Amino acid sequence: MSWRAGAETMVGHTGFMLGIVAAVMAIILAYVKPSETALTTLTLFSLSLGVFLLAAEQFSEAVDFEDRRRHLRAIKLYNLGVLLMLWGLGMLMLIFSYWLPTTILFAFSLYWIRDVVRTIMSASHKK
Repeated sequence: MSWRAGAETMVGHTGFMLGIVAAVMAIILAYVKPSETALTTLTLFSLSLGVFLLAAEQFSEAVDFEDRRRHLRAIKLYNLGVLLMLWGLGMLMLIFSYWLPTTILFAFSLYWIRDVVRTIMSASHKK
């Protein structure tokens, strides 16, 4: 599969993730008492929403302009969005004292943490 086909596919995946984040935020705002809703949780979801929006735009522009750099930037943004979403879900579960699912989500997020750190490290070595 070419990078272009991958970028086209990722536009849809990113849109799907945007939908999940928006739905969870709507549920939090509608059903969780404000005193129980940590600012951190909504902040993480808001950041995730914004990062996914940027990633979707970058994937689309990569296809439109045949730009591999935008495609790579979009992948980095997508991975950061997933990380923020997992942390948001973990924080939400932590509010309700669901320790095991919280631990699982934070442990699972190590994959994306590794990817984000590797991206930062490779960018700093190029300078």
